Amino acid sequence: MVSEILVGESLFATKARHDNVLRTEARVGIVGSLKDLIDQMRALESMIERAVKEQLVEELAQKVRQLQRDAETLLQNVKTDEDFEAIEIELAATAYQLPTHPPYPADKKRPAPKSIELYSEAVTDLRKRFSSGKKKRKD
Repeated sequence: MVSEILVGESLFATKARHDNVLRTEARVGIVGSLKDLIDQMRALESMIERAVKEQLVEELAQKVRQLQRDAETLLQNVKTDEDFEAIEIELAATAYQLPTHPPYPADKKRPAPKSIELYSEAVTDLRKRFSSGKKKRKD
């Protein structure tokens, strides 16, 4: 609604013809979704040490779960088997780079056992789902 008003106002102010208006979609598509997923993976890797130091292990587990959900959504939209397999292989590599248990500095208090368990389960689930790209495509 607001965008239509702004477009109308700008057309009036510039005295442009209405048939010269170009419309674009805000959807990012596969490439944008893949970029977002890669950004999430990088952020997750860099967040691990900070999260442990600040006792945010449960938040870290939520990020791992969100990564898995977003990856599943992306894979549902990928058209070719080659792209599907390539994405799964990279996801598996990322999953196995994550520590099974959150590391914590010796001088800091150990995170709560429940937090450690949530994180470990999230990483294990991610690894199982994307283990060496073996899961077949759901068509």
